[in-house]
Amino acid sequence: MLSVDGTEQYKLSGSWTNPLKTVNPNFGGTRVVLRDSSGNDEVIGTYGPLVSSFISEWRHIPNPSVTYTMYYVSLDVNGNPNSIVPGITPGFGGIAPVAQTTGSLNGGRFSLASLNGLTVSGGKLQPNATGGLGIVAGAIQMAGVADVGHAQAMTAIYIKPTTSIIGFMGFDAASGYEGDWSSQSKKGGSGPANAPFYTDNVGNLFLDATLGGGSVSILGGTFSLNSNGITTTLDNNLGAGGSYYGLSVKDNASSLEFRVYPNQLTWTNGSGVTIGMLGQNANSGFLEIINSLGSTALSVDSSQVDALLYIPGAGGMTIGGFLTLQSTSTSATAGTATLPSAPAGFFKMKTSSGEVRVPYYHV
Repeated sequence: MLSVDGTEQYKLSGSWTNPLKTVNPNFGGTRVVLRDSSGNDEVIGTYGPLVSSFISEWRHIPNPSVTYTMYYVSLDVNGNPNSIVPGITPGFGGIAPVAQTTGSLNGGRFSLASLNGLTVSGGKLQPNATGGLGIVAGAIQMAGVADVGHAQAMTAIYIKPTTSIIGFMGFDAASGYEGDWSSQSKKGGSGPANAPFYTDNVGNLFLDATLGGGSVSILGGTFSLNSNGITTTLDNNLGAGGSYYGLSVKDNASSLEFRVYPNQLTWTNGSGVTIGMLGQNANSGFLEIINSLGSTALSVDSSQVDALLYIPGAGGMTIGGFLTLQSTSTSATAGTATLPSAPAGFFKMKTSSGEVRVPYYHV
């Protein structure tokens, strides 16, 4: 049975055979005594000479469990009990009351006055809307209605070990944020001491793979850092010509951008037009500079150097030709005079009238 405070209770009962009055005229009744394993006696009841059974009052189940021995002690006609002699005085031992291990809590058998802010409805323990359910030590606080079996009805769980909240999961009415938050967090590793991913309570974010003994991998994501007027992006993005670049450094004000491809570096202007390239073509390197008109101003590879020439004119600088330094050695004639020997190469200039070659020699 449950008492009003919700704890379980039990009763003791027993019977005995009284001696015949003609055989023992001094018999005055029976006293039922309960003795615990430490030798402490408790009188359950005292009964007259005509009573041969008893049922005790309700008793609380002891915690921790206690084993008893119950004795039927005879009284003389003046009500004085005989001494208890184990093994001689009638009785039996091994009485060990235990709590019920199955069943359910009957909310109607205890006082709700002791559960401030809680009600029992439909067999479920629910916090009142204004109170919530909390642990005084500060471990967990639940706000709103906690409907057993429907976790989504709980508004939030707050972690508050001291005077301030250090985290929550759910909906936070004060900020309007729904999700989870903590002032600092550690992830990975075998424990907090070597967690490679962690934050502190002032907003710093750390990723240190040396702590966990592993490596850092970014799969299918984009890393972007926007600081001091520059945006640095780490991403495998599609660029001009169908090639992918992995790194971009861009000036936020002018939109000038530097990109890193697997085989070349490029610079683009504010309109996204490439104005310079440095890279590798087949087994050789190359450099190319583009002018504001979109023409190649300088081109360098392993075999030649091409430079666009500007000639001063009345209306400003005009394109006068394209100068090429070519290392290919070849023989040539100049007018009717034969060159003394094969030159080391030629300076070539392309004009509207044709190509002009100027031989050069190593001295």
